[in-house]
Amino acid sequence: MGQATSLDLLVDEGLLPPPAVCEMVFAWTTPWHASMCGMASRALGELVSGMPEVPWRLQVLWLENRHREAVEMVIEDMIAINPGSSPDWLRRRLTFRRDGTLVSWDLRHSNLQYLPHSFCMADCSGDLLLSHNQLSTLPGSIGCLRVGGTLHLGANALETLPKSFGKLQIKGDLLLNDNQLSTLPWSFWDLQIRGDLRLQKNRSPLLQELSDNKRGRKPRRRW
Repeated sequence: MGQATSLDLLVDEGLLPPPAVCEMVFAWTTPWHASMCGMASRALGELVSGMPEVPWRLQVLWLENRHREAVEMVIEDMIAINPGSSPDWLRRRLTFRRDGTLVSWDLRHSNLQYLPHSFCMADCSGDLLLSHNQLSTLPGSIGCLRVGGTLHLGANALETLPKSFGKLQIKGDLLLNDNQLSTLPWSFWDLQIRGDLRLQKNRSPLLQELSDNKRGRKPRRRW
């Protein structure tokens, strides 16, 4: 056998897709799979520059609905940057369907200060609850997150939201109350929210008005 190349090693580590998987993924044509392929391409671009963010193996697990395995990889990343939390605590309120897909994840009071980029690959059909932590920032890839219920980010220490925040698709409520927000990114106006928006108790009093907009209606630009 010949000596393994650096690309072979990346494939073995799950950071690059084997050719067969690559052909399979890019053969899918539904809009959702197309978006996943786009994320995969961006991840590969980051690998080329020496900055891998999300292992290819994790992306495949979400694509194949092997969410239990995917969540375990995400938990490992979360513990690595949040030593004050524990794997057992993060697992305590996970809900899956019988087919293994993720329904909801309750991460309230989990001593989280940071979220890894791998967390943003999650596909949660129900509620994703992250309130009552110490999050001051969110990953730049947060726009890749899919939430079928409520996304609760209240009672944290968020000062800003990343530009990709406007790409979020939330079928329930978006709760950003009790943070330290003073401004919002322009992409915020592109948000797709089917439920209520809550921005009470942030730094800017102008954000209070946005909480009156229901069922995904875009608020008027006042600043």
